[in-house]
Amino acid sequence: MVLGAGCVVSAADSGWMADALCAETDPDAFHPERANPDGAARRVCQRCDVQAACLAYALATGQSEGVWGGTSPAQRRRMRLAKVVHR
Repeated sequence: MVLGAGCVVSAADSGWMADALCAETDPDAFHPERANPDGAARRVCQRCDVQAACLAYALATGQSEGVWGGTSPAQRRRMRLAKVVHR
């Protein structure tokens, strides 16, 4: 998968995970219940050096749950749909 600025990511590319701030954070924050906002997770993502790689991985692997790269499942669905429409 290619995402902006020539960033190429495959589903197998997960080396960035070792540097992800979420690995040092309560995993429940990244899988909030529908009634709870995901603001705490997004704040962690905003400070994370691998946010772009995380989002690219989530899009490439079709992650449909949780917060990935600072995005909600609904935001990633819209991104995937927009990519399909623009092909």
